[in-house]
Amino acid sequence: MDFPGAVDAPEDPQTVHVAKINASQPACWGIPVMDSKKPAQRPTGCYLAPGSIVKVRVPPPMVGKGFTVRVGAHSWDLSKKPTIKRLDRVSIVYPIESDEKDQFVQQESIKPVDGIFSIHLDPKCIYSLTTTTGQQKGHYDVPEDKPFPFPYKEDYEGRKVGDLPKYHSDQKGSFEIAQHPTGGQCLIQICPEEGYDWMRIYRRPNVKPHTLVGDVSWVNFTCKVDVFVQGGHVELGGRIQTSYLKRSPRLMVDKTGKWTLLNHQKTLAKGQVQGFDADAWHGLKLRLRDKKVEAFIDGKSVAKIGDKRQSGYVAFASSYDPNLFDNLEVTP
Repeated sequence: MDFPGAVDAPEDPQTVHVAKINASQPACWGIPVMDSKKPAQRPTGCYLAPGSIVKVRVPPPMVGKGFTVRVGAHSWDLSKKPTIKRLDRVSIVYPIESDEKDQFVQQESIKPVDGIFSIHLDPKCIYSLTTTTGQQKGHYDVPEDKPFPFPYKEDYEGRKVGDLPKYHSDQKGSFEIAQHPTGGQCLIQICPEEGYDWMRIYRRPNVKPHTLVGDVSWVNFTCKVDVFVQGGHVELGGRIQTSYLKRSPRLMVDKTGKWTLLNHQKTLAKGQVQGFDADAWHGLKLRLRDKKVEAFIDGKSVAKIGDKRQSGYVAFASSYDPNLFDNLEVTP
């Protein structure tokens, strides 16, 4: 009779069996012998008929401790067998692990036979299969939660050119560290044109390249930055609450010295800087106090208007031109 031969189905598949296992293993002494480094196996005395489905429960203390449940007594490696004519007494090993608390738990390696392998997938688990080695769960010590630093200054020094600025969050376009024309480093908007917007149906055409920095809870503060307008226009915004530059005060200046104080698409004030040097750096500043907003260009107040009191981030915005920003300061 061919192995394993005909096997009768269990009389009662609902029967529950309890097996006590001695899980201790004494240390090997003397000269190591064959298989001395392999995990010890303990039989349960239970038999599972072919085609049967069984549920195995283990005590919670065994979870994640390296224990496994083997169905089938054999553990031979058949990967180098030249020809497989039948399933040679195959056994399956089930690691005892947690699936909701422990992630990236390495399982027993799969050894294909003639290019074929099988794998058991538990519900509510995610599996990754790879032909390489060395993968592991990433580890990072999360710092304690604390408020964003205030006052805050950033001169964009100490980072590689082309790197992303610290604490900035680009919402559209792309801002990165660049070499300052007169030495040192600054921030540049590098996106030359608008890309395809997957959220176009939800957005407005006035949304331009912009990046956010700071704390959404900031209310009363003064923010200022140096700008070099190489084309189009730049903006300095305060109390920005969303990524759409909506309902927040913004000071916009173009290359000719024309300026506009905006709140969303509404113009609050506008003017022209006399003798504006298009080939020089200029300072933009917003002073936000309760329901008052005051705008400055090169240290001179150009507008002071009433506005809604709210909290929000600081924002830089730009047309799709390589405009430069430097020396950000946020003070009380």
